[in-house]
Amino acid sequence: MSGDHDSRVSGRPLTWRTVDLALLATCLVLVIWYAGIGYLDRPESRIRGTDSIGYYVYLPSVFIDGDIDLANNFRYLGGDDIYLFPGIENRTGNIFSVGPALFWAPWFAIGHLTAALLGYETDGYSGPYQLSVYLGNFCYVVLGVLCLPRIARSFGFTPIVALLATLSLLLATQLTYYILPKSATSHGLSFAAMGAFLLSIRQSGNTWRAGLFGGIAALIRWQNILFVPALAVVAHLDRHGPRVTAHHLRAALPFAGFVVLPLLPQIVFWQYAYGVPFLIPQRQGYLDPTRLPILQVLFSLRHGLMSWHPWWLLAIAGLLRHRQDRRWTLAVLLCLVAQVVLNAMVKDWWGNWSFGNRRFLNALPLCTVGACVVYTHFRGTVGGRFLVGTAVLLVLWNQAFVFQYQRGLIPRSESPTATEVFSDKLRLGTVWETQLAVNTAVNSFRRDDFDNYVRFAKQAHDLYPGYRNALKVHAVVAAVQGELSKAMLDYEKWLAIEPKSIAAMWGIADISLKTGQVEEARRLIRNLGVSDEETDSALSSGQGTLLTRSFFIQYLKELDQIYLQ
Repeated sequence: MSGDHDSRVSGRPLTWRTVDLALLATCLVLVIWYAGIGYLDRPESRIRGTDSIGYYVYLPSVFIDGDIDLANNFRYLGGDDIYLFPGIENRTGNIFSVGPALFWAPWFAIGHLTAALLGYETDGYSGPYQLSVYLGNFCYVVLGVLCLPRIARSFGFTPIVALLATLSLLLATQLTYYILPKSATSHGLSFAAMGAFLLSIRQSGNTWRAGLFGGIAALIRWQNILFVPALAVVAHLDRHGPRVTAHHLRAALPFAGFVVLPLLPQIVFWQYAYGVPFLIPQRQGYLDPTRLPILQVLFSLRHGLMSWHPWWLLAIAGLLRHRQDRRWTLAVLLCLVAQVVLNAMVKDWWGNWSFGNRRFLNALPLCTVGACVVYTHFRGTVGGRFLVGTAVLLVLWNQAFVFQYQRGLIPRSESPTATEVFSDKLRLGTVWETQLAVNTAVNSFRRDDFDNYVRFAKQAHDLYPGYRNALKVHAVVAAVQGELSKAMLDYEKWLAIEPKSIAAMWGIADISLKTGQVEEARRLIRNLGVSDEETDSALSSGQGTLLTRSFFIQYLKELDQIYLQ
């Protein structure tokens, strides 16, 4: 795997220090690029959304309130109507782990000091706290990125191969998004902790330090515990072979002890909140081993691992071709299979609001070897040049996905259409211009500015007639203006893209009524469970409109799902 020509770029030796500098420069370029597309807007408000709030609330509770009663902290960040996870004795539980809060604690302290110095509220929630924690999370992810070339080096790969592999994993996978996500979550930390664990166990075997990193990874995200036994076994086999003696068992005790040690804060909280030291806090039904949509997890357009980030296919193919360190390769493949099965068991296997499938980010460090093998196998060949070209295309594909996701040009939880995934990437300028017109139309609708609502809805439709959000605003405009055939066509296209849309089905019922298909209108409305005085009156007489006040309330709810810049 080594060779002088592999370690040179344009005739100059490529050192491991240069690899680090190149990766740090790439991370800086990503920051600048994302800031330019609005990805970093309002960085002082990055504790938002259920997951981020759940991971964060431990900090103000412990350091500001001096307790672990989380109810007031959840309500402060999520509002009075936020769901409080029930524990015992009216205590508030938390389905989110303690780990991220522990790693954010030093940054929380920096935020507290900054807030005090600059005159902000020192309540644990103001801008300096959130900004500091968010930037700290970014720093941890960068450290995780720097682990990848070191993992490659431990397997004997050269600097240039390690650099190319790491750049691919950074720029062509979901790591791109979670280095600076929309809110501070556990996924970047999980990636970094798994990178540190794999690097440590490769360098030193089953030592206390490796155990500590393994326990930390599990504390951050519990699914990471599945990696620990498989990699510990292969680390033992690598150094001692299949023989297990009493000496080996005694030597492994520090490793095991330091795996358990970081888990103690979580165990203490579970005991306090739920009365038991171990549980699945999401409770019954969250994991269902009888339902394993593995193909969907891997290939669905709804955040499928391979369909969103095809680079994973190349990395796994590289693992399968790896002829050296076969034990490690088999252990890594076993870990990947375990993660696929576990993530398929989860009720929301697509990860809800997720850029690609976020729950696989922890496995990315294990794919470093596969990515290195691919580059090593094809180096200096026509296939190698083709591979680099493919990598560049996958990077561009991924960055286009980031733009679509960040700008709300694709849904964040539901499945995007094939058109949105593929051809829309070739006309991002048009799609974005259309979305801007949609944004203006929706804002005008909210302000009861009907003239501008009509104007910009038509503009959006003219720019891109098949775009889902253009259909949403134009269908109602066409119906109100009596262009029934246009309205019906838009409603049907809208419903084909979003089969659960109540507003689209209601609109079709309205067109059916206006074209004399009263029974069809009545059937559609009945299926929706809609009944109010105006609707019933229109259906009884066979005249009038179903675009009632109740319709527009529902319509506005669905418009609110459109991301507004």
